[in-house]
Amino acid sequence: MQTVFFERSEKAAMGIPCNQKSDGSLWVGKGYKCPLAEQLGAEIERAVRKALERGRGDRNGRFFVNIAKRTVTMYFGASYDNDVKTETF
Repeated sequence: MQTVFFERSEKAAMGIPCNQKSDGSLWVGKGYKCPLAEQLGAEIERAVRKALERGRGDRNGRFFVNIAKRTVTMYFGASYDNDVKTETF
């Protein structure tokens, strides 16, 4: 089994890097200092949360929000596989 890595340019094209903690809270960037709702608004946070639930259930972790395309690209499955899925919101 070989881990797949994404080029930085490919990750950058996915959108704004975000995280979901194990308690379900959504955050922009690293460090869990900036709540997603504060940066992007409560309406977008609700839409992103629904897209995450559709795409990966209750799994937490890294995801990317593209406001212009209204998409959420998320990791799902085993972390070493780096499988991604994109959902619209």
